[in-house]
Amino acid sequence: MIDLFGVKHPVTRSNARPEAAVAEVLKILRAHPAVAWCERQNSSAVCVAGRFVRFGWVCWVGCPDVLGPL
Repeated sequence: MIDLFGVKHPVTRSNARPEAAVAEVLKILRAHPAVAWCERQNSSAVCVAGRFVRFGWVCWVGCPDVLGPL
């Protein structure tokens, strides 16, 4: 892979473990002095006994995975 500056990189990036990336982002944000707090927002939906049940921030369409103020 060649980047924008013409430097060749032998390893290509993959998104094989997206949850590991979220954990790394949380680790960095929690160590940053300008971040008051940050949390992982879990949201999903499942069918239980014939009923559709939603979990998490269902009122926000497109809620980010990581939420927190500076």
